[in-house]
Amino acid sequence: MEYDLFERRMGIWILVLAVIAWAAAQLIKLLLNYCRERRLDLDRALGSGGMPSSHSAFVCACAGCAGGHRHFSPSPR
Repeated sequence: MEYDLFERRMGIWILVLAVIAWAAAQLIKLLLNYCRERRLDLDRALGSGGMPSSHSAFVCACAGCAGGHRHFSPSPR
């Protein structure tokens, strides 16, 4: 299997999109906490736990992007 420039760039884009999903989950968590408590709690934004789960967002984005890139095929190209 030949490892070309497109494959390398696609791997970087998968990581970038996963980080964007993580950041979006953290932002949503911060906004929901602000609406609920009427104060900005940055510890909540940077801490772990709670919903939405930033870890789950990161993992699902990685799996979805990689699966979409490989067309969810069990066999390697």
